[in-house]
Amino acid sequence: MAYNIDFRQATSDAPACLTEYLNYLTTIKNRSQLTALNYYTDLRMFMRFLKVKNKLVDANEDFSEIKISDLDDKYIKAVTLTDAMEFLSFTVSERSNQAKARSRKAVSLRQFYKFLTNNKCLCQAVGRRLFGVLKTYSKVRAVTQQTLKAG
Repeated sequence: MAYNIDFRQATSDAPACLTEYLNYLTTIKNRSQLTALNYYTDLRMFMRFLKVKNKLVDANEDFSEIKISDLDDKYIKAVTLTDAMEFLSFTVSERSNQAKARSRKAVSLRQFYKFLTNNKCLCQAVGRRLFGVLKTYSKVRAVTQQTLKAG
């Protein structure tokens, strides 16, 4: 199925390390542009969340209008496990995401930070802990879904 996506235009506000990751997904991992765009959408939401949380934007600014292009690699690499877990809570309380959507966001975060860790962009100890917990989060969601279907 063909999609009419201007991938470069859609991801034009991505910070440098996110652009590098998206290129990695489409060229090295051979993921479709639509898959990479879905990862980008999740990661853009996370980065917007970080800007709001850390008061880098006006509190009244429309969430969907927050630009992420000004986030440098150092800021993105300083993310903590608490930031990731607060983001997943935010997706429930503010975005009304169900378990499946939250799990996908956890996978997006995990894969992005795994990429940063494996490419020496992020301290291995920090990165492994971050994506290890997010992997556990995704597995717990999958078991919960299976239990609900069986019950």
